[in-house]
Amino acid sequence: MAKFSLALVFLTAMPLSFAFADEIDGPPRLSLSPVSFRDIDIDPLSVIDRESGSDDFASERPFLALTGAQEFSEERAESLGTGASLSIKAGIAYPRHDFTVKSTVDDYHISTSLVAAAAISLDFRIFRDLSLYLIAEQDSGTSIRNTIVSAGIGYNLYYPISNLFEPAEQKAAVVAGFSHGSLDITRSGFPGDFDDTVGYFVAIDYSGMIETHWEFNWTIGFRYLVYDYNPDATVYSSPDTVGGGGGYTMLGIGYRF
Repeated sequence: MAKFSLALVFLTAMPLSFAFADEIDGPPRLSLSPVSFRDIDIDPLSVIDRESGSDDFASERPFLALTGAQEFSEERAESLGTGASLSIKAGIAYPRHDFTVKSTVDDYHISTSLVAAAAISLDFRIFRDLSLYLIAEQDSGTSIRNTIVSAGIGYNLYYPISNLFEPAEQKAAVVAGFSHGSLDITRSGFPGDFDDTVGYFVAIDYSGMIETHWEFNWTIGFRYLVYDYNPDATVYSSPDTVGGGGGYTMLGIGYRF
């Protein structure tokens, strides 16, 4: 009986395993599940030299079984998505606040370009590929303080790495949701205040494991918040609303439970 040595060497070099299940009804089918020898903790060299006709050979190659390959893929997704992650992040934001308020006391021109941003983020999986994100953020500039609380749903994409970190893991999520914002002008004597508002955000959130339980985070996103202005009696010229769309990016460190 012909040996499968050359064929198995070729298969181990491919990112996808193509094989037949040991016991299936009907014609053989191909498995496209991404699996590796690392998934099942066996020595590939000990398997390559075995003859395909051996009864033990089929039992020692579950990575080539149609059902086995699918199970390994699901187990990997489970391990990458189980639990919650708590992260602390810092970065910059562009809140897009540029307006002038004129009063009988003084004129106040508020213009912000980039401000410092800090956030605490909690995400935990609610379904196989979906996570719930809860974020508390504060942006601080020369004349403003912006407090933002957000909640969103993220669609997760998982990427295992076999030769960088242990446990090896990367996750990228596309997140969208709603934000509640509170704007304060910190300049002394500023007349009036702003109503709290609700807007929306979209973001890409990346995390990569650097040590057991610890991960590196990077977030980039867009947020839309518009605040209604309430002038006091001394104001004779002012905008009705301030704000709009703005971007932000942050780096952080997280602990995965």
